[in-house]
Amino acid sequence: MNNLNDNQKLVVNWIKDKLNLPVYADGYLGAIIQLKNKNSGYITYIAHLCRDLINGLAHEYKGIKRTQTNYRNHVERINVMWDKRWSSFDNTINIDQRSYFEIPLEVCDEITVMVNSHKEATIRSKENEIVFFSTFLDYQDQDAIPENFLIEWSKAKKIFNKLAHFRKKPIRGIDERELIDSFHVLEKYLFTAAKSRYQRLRRLDEILDETN
Repeated sequence: MNNLNDNQKLVVNWIKDKLNLPVYADGYLGAIIQLKNKNSGYITYIAHLCRDLINGLAHEYKGIKRTQTNYRNHVERINVMWDKRWSSFDNTINIDQRSYFEIPLEVCDEITVMVNSHKEATIRSKENEIVFFSTFLDYQDQDAIPENFLIEWSKAKKIFNKLAHFRKKPIRGIDERELIDSFHVLEKYLFTAAKSRYQRLRRLDEILDETN
């Protein structure tokens, strides 16, 4: 903690003590240390930590269960039901010049379920973008959130997702710059949320003192 600046200390204490999420506080602290030391693999490590922070902090605090559409399960169920003549069908051939072909009803039902699950996942993804702002910065309506906030947040999230896994291609200088810029964006909003939270608590304490 001695190597942290005042803003970073505020964020760590806020996440650990006020939100009661010490694992996330340790993750943020670990990202700071890695960014300063730049040990081997630090870009992937930091991106992974920040991805979990940006995706999970507000959800974990509010007790919102994060769900993902399991496309593999859908496809595996379709594969089991898929008739052999359809699995071997060459879709490059336009049989009888028809636009539609009959498929088993149970396959159609499963495809419908998968499509609807995808639609729901798209809605959840859009809602997830504002959970942090509605939880920690009191923006209850997406339309009230400044557009540049959402653009910065979404861009940082995409960068973290892109760099959070090992890959064949070597890390480039632009990857490091994008990671550092995205980390500073995340830090900015974490500090804003922590500061805002402490100011509200301080004001509540002042009101309580005034009424006693």
